[in-house]
Amino acid sequence: MSAVAHHRVHPRRLAAVVTLLLAALVLTACETPVEGNDSRSATAGMPNLTQELQAQKWRLVWTDSSVATRVTNRVTLRFAGDEVFGQAPCNAYRGRFTTDIDNWTVTITDVSTTKKACAARVMRAEREYLRALVQVRDVEFSDGYFDVVIDNSTGDRLSYEAYDTYR
Repeated sequence: MSAVAHHRVHPRRLAAVVTLLLAALVLTACETPVEGNDSRSATAGMPNLTQELQAQKWRLVWTDSSVATRVTNRVTLRFAGDEVFGQAPCNAYRGRFTTDIDNWTVTITDVSTTKKACAARVMRAEREYLRALVQVRDVEFSDGYFDVVIDNSTGDRLSYEAYDTYR
């Protein structure tokens, strides 16, 4: 199953992205090449994939994800240490994750849930979500690191946005 992505452009996000691009262009123009610069020293101090995933609390964007059965329940995702956890459409879940920094991939395994029963439609959405979650591979950050999009080889897409838990 596949989904067509529809991104809303928020003026603040657009302004942030334009500012970041301009700053990058200025810094690139001022940079003098250094012979023998290897990729490790070039990226020293920059966040890696694991740090980017762990730095935020993520909320599923239903309208930009390929889960066929959509519900209004908030679905969340968190990364901490080597664990992944969150709230599925009905139950809380927990599992393990690893990242491949060179290929920007994440592998989620050993997912287990609490055993609460919900309405049939919610349980169907939960099964679809968890099936896609354990098949994720490619991670793509977009909109100035406000969103993370996780795709897999079967065409599933789970799109998340960072959220503030105090809202």
